[in-house]
Amino acid sequence: MTTMTGAVKKALAAFGLGTVGGGVARLILTHHDSYVASYGIDLAITRVCTLDVSAVRACGIPEKRFTTDWHDVVNDPSIDIVVELIGGDHSAIEIYEAAFTAHKHIVTANKTLLGRHVENLAGRASGPTCTPR
Repeated sequence: MTTMTGAVKKALAAFGLGTVGGGVARLILTHHDSYVASYGIDLAITRVCTLDVSAVRACGIPEKRFTTDWHDVVNDPSIDIVVELIGGDHSAIEIYEAAFTAHKHIVTANKTLLGRHVENLAGRASGPTCTPR
């Protein structure tokens, strides 16, 4: 989607608002206008999934965008990009697979999971259920 200013609008969902996730959220919120001006990309954090509502408040994200259930995020058709910063394997793999099926882009810093499951996830990302929208 392109906005009135010509910027490409991308709805982003963040999983995890710990040290890394909170930092990413604050950067996106703080530098929003410069991203639009410099790159023509209007990044909007439209959903966050974390177990800690105080982290949502600390980042300045409205609580109406908060959930503790990752299904709420990956099943939201308005989300374009999923940013997974929770770590661990179990939930992260399920999130990736559901996001691939829902045709969402995924960004992660989960090196441990990628190291163990990169071939399987790469196959899922390019599989028949992942035809671009």
